[in-house]
Amino acid sequence: MQYAGRLRELGHRVRLVGIGSEDYPAASHHVPIASWASAKQQIQFARPDADLMRRAF
Repeated sequence: MQYAGRLRELGHRVRLVGIGSEDYPAASHHVPIASWASAKQQIQFARPDADLMRRAF
């Protein structure tokens, strides 16, 4: 979010796609073993969605 804010200040158009995004929210995706390990680092995986990516980009 810090980088997105700075890029906007410089006049760039920024689109954030992912879990918790206001404009382009992605669904959570469970990846065996990796999801368990990443949860300890407060990281989640998003479900791939081609339509969502087309709308964003």
